Amino acid sequence: MHATLERRLVALEADRASKAAMQRPFMGAANLMVLLIAGHLGGMMEQEAVAEAYGRALGYESGSDLRSALRAEGAILDGEEHQRRHREAVDRLLAMKGVSVTNGGTPVCDVLQALFDELPEHVREHSFGRKVRDSLNEVMDMFL
Repeated sequence: MHATLERRLVALEADRASKAAMQRPFMGAANLMVLLIAGHLGGMMEQEAVAEAYGRALGYESGSDLRSALRAEGAILDGEEHQRRHREAVDRLLAMKGVSVTNGGTPVCDVLQALFDELPEHVREHSFGRKVRDSLNEVMDMFL
């Protein structure tokens, strides 16, 4: 019985690790967009939380207003109003470089890389910025 439980546990852990690995690039892409929006459109300042600048870029008064709006919509990343504001911010962000999401692939990938490289150092070196940088190659592979 012990051997059976151990095999099942190993199989479950492998399955869990596989699912986590599949989710990481998506979250990396979401994190990249949040960071780029906060840095380029929200004017993220030194020592500022990413949520503050991201919320500002989406038209909220503060990060707490953003969080309150998301809670009121019922789901942190699924609220319709948040999604609309986020899509509009992504469109504005890409338009800064003359592309749109419909271009897809290499043009969007190149623009996202350029926008990341152009972020102020304090944004790239923020703990969230370092996390995004660590997954950047994986994220870029998704767009190609």
